[in-house]
Amino acid sequence: MPDLELVQVLIKTNLKHTDGHYIPYGIKCPPSLELKRVLIFLLWQMSLGRFFLTSRCSVFPLLVGARCDFTVPLVKICNVQSASPCSFFILTLVVGMFFWTCSKQPEQPLIPTNAADQRNYFPLSVGKYVEFAIDSVLYDFGGSGGTSRDSIRTWVREEITDTFTDNLGQPLFRIERFERKNDSLPWQLKQVLSASLSIAQAIRTENNLRFLKLVFPFYRNTRWDGNLWIDPYLEIEVAGERIRPFTNWQYKVDALDIPAQIGAFAFDSVLVVTEVDQTNAIERRLSRSTYAKHIGLVQREQWILDSQYCNQIPAPADCQTKPWIEKAETGYILRQVLTGYN
Repeated sequence: MPDLELVQVLIKTNLKHTDGHYIPYGIKCPPSLELKRVLIFLLWQMSLGRFFLTSRCSVFPLLVGARCDFTVPLVKICNVQSASPCSFFILTLVVGMFFWTCSKQPEQPLIPTNAADQRNYFPLSVGKYVEFAIDSVLYDFGGSGGTSRDSIRTWVREEITDTFTDNLGQPLFRIERFERKNDSLPWQLKQVLSASLSIAQAIRTENNLRFLKLVFPFYRNTRWDGNLWIDPYLEIEVAGERIRPFTNWQYKVDALDIPAQIGAFAFDSVLVVTEVDQTNAIERRLSRSTYAKHIGLVQREQWILDSQYCNQIPAPADCQTKPWIEKAETGYILRQVLTGYN
């Protein structure tokens, strides 16, 4: 039989922290063999007098997964010298409730019935277009020690103009990106992008960088490596300075199927994905995208900023409290909002 350390490993492996609770990770009714073996082991250890239930013990909240819709009472476990006479009966009752609850629930499909509907957040069809207003602030640390800020507004139109196949025979959509400096000037072609959509992935390639924008199916708090094809130490140039924008990114669904007002448009269902939200003494990395059904991307915000402000000796008193919009020395802030679509 495994020892206590292995039991702790099995418990931690099968429990994932979500919204302040622990739920079985990768477990659905009936519970996985690993969790069954943990519960059986705990019963066996109690029969030897090594564990018993007590109010003085540390607490492991064991919650049945979302598909079970039932919360098991808290199981409190201690490593002690003797066992309470009724502890075996109590733990047996708790375990029985766990298995009984799961057995009462109908089997759920591995892929939810709305998976196809979720792909409407990334629609691809020839002739479709979206238009945006993009406000950017570029930070440039000057040789004299000061930082200049340059604010720019750009209008952007992205239109799907054609389809083709890649070297693996997978369908790709050609996206032409047009820009102009104000809304009275003609559009000028600036870049050609591509995107693809499969049963499990939504991919977009721009500036020779391939992003895994969405994975299907997804739920609130679903996480994935959206930059798996990108070197996290890749450097780009912003206002003549080198910066690494892609360190420590992890995509996460923050909101799903909620109403939102984006610019002049009200949407019944939007999806919010945070690609990164990290801060330390010298870096601020934020990237968040909002998608609307049947339209695609409708809003994006990015803060890719570096600063040596807190590296002064001695460090300034307001090092941690000074807003990044003020202490940033290199990088950019970008806000992109939908202005038109078909």
